Amino acid sequence: MITSTEMQARIQSAGMYGLPQVARNELEEIALFNKFLTTHVRRNRIKSVQRALLWSEWVRFHLKQTNTFPGHIFENEFDDIMTGKLNVNVVTEDFFGPMYDGIQFISGESSKKK
Repeated sequence: MITSTEMQARIQSAGMYGLPQVARNELEEIALFNKFLTTHVRRNRIKSVQRALLWSEWVRFHLKQTNTFPGHIFENEFDDIMTGKLNVNVVTEDFFGPMYDGIQFISGESSKKK
C-alpha cells in the first residue's frame, strides 16, 4: 500500500502539484455535461448525428436545467471533448454537413420510455 506521503512525493516528482483549481460553477457544468452524455448519447456503429444538432441539444439541455447558456463548454470545447476525449470521428456529408460518426442522439422522450 502506498502511503499518502509517498503518493505526494510521486505527484511532485512527476511535476504535478495537486489537482487543478476548478471553480464550483465549472464543476457543476462538467457534471451536467456528463449527465447529458449519459442520458442522450449512445454508441451505434451504423448511425451518425449532425454536429450542429448534438451541440444545440447540449445547449437546450443546459438551458432547461439552469436557465442559462453554457458558460464553459462552448461549441469548440464540446467538439474537442467529442473528438479528442471520446474519440468520435467527424465525417462530412455533402447534404448534412459535419457529423459525429458512430453515435446516436437519444431524445428525452425516448430515454424516458426505457
